[in-house]
Amino acid sequence: MLLLHLFAVALLACILVGTALSLYWSFSDEVSRYRRRMNAAAYNAQVYFDQREGLLRSVAGSSVRNTDRMPPARTPNTFGETRQISVTPLLKQDDSYEWALVLTPRDRADVVAANARIVYAPAEEPVSQRLPLETRRPPAPISPRTERWLSETLALRDPSPGPDGRAPIVWLRPPMDDVDRFFLYTPLDTAGQERSWIGLEVDGIAAVIAAECASDGGSYALYDSNSRLALHGGPLPTMIAPMASRLEQDSFGFQGGVWFPENLVLVKSVGEAGWKLAYYVPLRDVLRHGSASFWTAGAICLLLMAVVLLAVRHIKRKLVEPALQQYLALADSVALNDKIIEVAPVGLSLVRRADGEVIMSNEAARHLLDEHGGWRDDIRHATTATGGREYTLPDGRSVCLTFAAMTYQSEDVVLCGISDITSQKEIERTLRKAKLAADKASEAKTMFFATISHEIRTPLYGIVGTLELLALTGLSGQQQQYLNTIQQSSSTLLRTINDTLDLSRIEAGRQELDIAEFSPADVLERVVANYAARAQGKGLLIYAVTDIDVPAAVLGDPTRILQVLNNLVSNAVKFTEAGRVVVRASAAEPSHGRISLRFQVADTGVGIPAASQAQLFEPYFRAHAGLEHDISGTGLGLAICRRLSDLMGGSLSVVSEEGLGTSIVFTLTLDAPPSAAAVALRRRPVYVDGAVPEVVANLCAWLNQWGAVAMPYRGYADTLECEDAVLVQAWPPAPQEPRWKHGRVRVLAPGSGHETLVAAVSKTGIASTFNPVSIGRAVRMAQDGIERPALGQAHVQRISLGLRVMVVEDNVINQIILREQLEHLGCTATMVSNGNEALRHWKALDHDVVLTDLNMPMMGGYELARSMRKLGYTGAILGLTASAAPEAARQGLDAGMDRVLLKPLPILVLAQTLHGLAEDLN
Repeated sequence: MLLLHLFAVALLACILVGTALSLYWSFSDEVSRYRRRMNAAAYNAQVYFDQREGLLRSVAGSSVRNTDRMPPARTPNTFGETRQISVTPLLKQDDSYEWALVLTPRDRADVVAANARIVYAPAEEPVSQRLPLETRRPPAPISPRTERWLSETLALRDPSPGPDGRAPIVWLRPPMDDVDRFFLYTPLDTAGQERSWIGLEVDGIAAVIAAECASDGGSYALYDSNSRLALHGGPLPTMIAPMASRLEQDSFGFQGGVWFPENLVLVKSVGEAGWKLAYYVPLRDVLRHGSASFWTAGAICLLLMAVVLLAVRHIKRKLVEPALQQYLALADSVALNDKIIEVAPVGLSLVRRADGEVIMSNEAARHLLDEHGGWRDDIRHATTATGGREYTLPDGRSVCLTFAAMTYQSEDVVLCGISDITSQKEIERTLRKAKLAADKASEAKTMFFATISHEIRTPLYGIVGTLELLALTGLSGQQQQYLNTIQQSSSTLLRTINDTLDLSRIEAGRQELDIAEFSPADVLERVVANYAARAQGKGLLIYAVTDIDVPAAVLGDPTRILQVLNNLVSNAVKFTEAGRVVVRASAAEPSHGRISLRFQVADTGVGIPAASQAQLFEPYFRAHAGLEHDISGTGLGLAICRRLSDLMGGSLSVVSEEGLGTSIVFTLTLDAPPSAAAVALRRRPVYVDGAVPEVVANLCAWLNQWGAVAMPYRGYADTLECEDAVLVQAWPPAPQEPRWKHGRVRVLAPGSGHETLVAAVSKTGIASTFNPVSIGRAVRMAQDGIERPALGQAHVQRISLGLRVMVVEDNVINQIILREQLEHLGCTATMVSNGNEALRHWKALDHDVVLTDLNMPMMGGYELARSMRKLGYTGAILGLTASAAPEAARQGLDAGMDRVLLKPLPILVLAQTLHGLAEDLN
């Protein structure tokens, strides 16, 4: 029923809309028809004005100056042998003349044909003389008052030529003149120095304007250049005041009325003097003329609406109401059948809810329910219309009772279904035991890997630390090669341990995300810096590109994202022998402030066979195993990437071609908090130079977004004299050093160390990392004329950290390695074996930093940190552990530690950590 009514309403709405459109089109046609007629009338008026103005210019062009001061008596009346060209002096009041008209018979005929009279207004005389030429009919005399008004008005007019060099034409309509005539004048002196005017007296303009009026009820109005009404015909509209704004330009539209317009108005310019002609047509004339089409559309609309209403009434009475009655009768039967089907093919029973009496039941229901007596009270007092109960019978079997309340023969009844679930319960118990056993096995496996990792990391720290210290001593070339081999093997062993432990934790479901705010550009910078040395050692080019649509900060787990990208870039460098490795980041905004980040790692390596791509992310699978140039690896990196991607709700996809390279895309959706622009640059030229066009274009886009005028560098820019310009030398640098004389920013190679920074700062310009934000800030410094050589000097002078460090470590080998590393960094180390001994030394000595192992006998690192904080120690406490579990780091921070470091501890990580602490102390 509701659908039928909605359908009828929709049809009625369509009919009304169609009728409205039809009325609109009919009205538009009528308005267009009137507009064409009004345009035709305005065209005739324009022709009238143009012909008279052209005639006036022709007469003015026949004027000659009396340069010889010849008296009128000696002036000949005709000129030429045929005596057809007449000479008419333009006499002043003293019978002298300055000008004369030389008219041909054609000129005189044109004046007569135009029903015009030539008039002359001499300079400084208050008269307008009419020349004695023949006319079709005697003209009306010009009153002295009209002559004075014409002279005074012309005296106020400027006779100077207009911008086009033509003499002006002045149309005048004396307000005191009762005759239907106009005067148009033009100066005789084309230079505009003398104020003598020659003009035409014309009449009949009202007949021309009114001849083509668009409507019997229409009217017209002629306005002068000052928007004053000069002539009108017919009833003018009552609201004539708002016409001033329309007279500024030619227009067509509606006018008057508060809720509905009263008139159609057409405004057209006529003549060169800026006069305006306005035609008015009452809108009632338009409606009356198109009433036939309007009434037809309305009648059709009413007819269609009546047809729709009658059809709806007929359908409702003949079809809908009988069908609705049949549906209600069928609904009860269908409801009962549906309830029976819900509990079939088990035991069925229909119970009266009031007293719990069984109305009907089958044999299976009676057999099962008779063995348990409390089920009737349970379903009678149930608070829900449907539900279920499980019961254990005296013989040990389990049954499930499901019930549903319904109406049967006007009574509230409960339909019950009973099934034997003994075997199902047994299966559930078996599954629970199996799950507990699997959880224990997974926990044991995780604990095993964690223990193995811890036990391997401790002696591995001795190996790696000793190798780093050995590398700082003087070695021969062969010894350095042996040392590099051992260090690479140690790094491979450590990476294998980390991958194995991560995979076991992920499979056990114990891997958790640590959500924090981070910069995607910083993550790309760290990834490329981590593998820049390896790529450079193989002769590869590695760089990162961050699109300008990537936000400055997002919310996610930067550690896990960095781990995924590290594994992808590690594989790309490993399987690429020549060419480049590129890491790209882009973003799109799906909806509601969430950003879809897309990381792409592309290389020009050996590629992956199509048959191996489906298994690429499985554990221990190696796509290049068995090839002639097999490369070592555990096959865990990409498997961990897939697990971490799934954990973060992301996806991994691969496109590869053997011999061409591989592209792996890591996509995930993260929240993006609102952030302001990281850099604001001046609107000045910035040139970007580099070896890779992609990097140059990307930097130009970033700099332009921040307000600069960035463009790729070309050699001709060296010759430009623009002291405000800045040159950015991107990484990778161009082969040829630019001959640039102004501000310069040098982008350092990924992973550049302290020596590179000092060398770069010592040159002309400002050094920057290849992070876009860092480059933007460096460009702003260059625009402001700020340079940073002092930064390099400060670092050069710092040859020792000078920190007093207490090392709490129970392993003797680790104590030796830590002592050597700290002394190499210029620190004073105090070695203790456990937390109790550390507390005793702390009372006696003053230390800047405490470096403690987390797991020690007697008192561990957690308890030591809490105790020292309680005793008022405010210095830095650094934890040291061989466990890669995130829980260890969180527990350390909760205990009061500033940071937790992972064994084996590289000397570079230790140096960076202590360097930051030293700067804070200073």
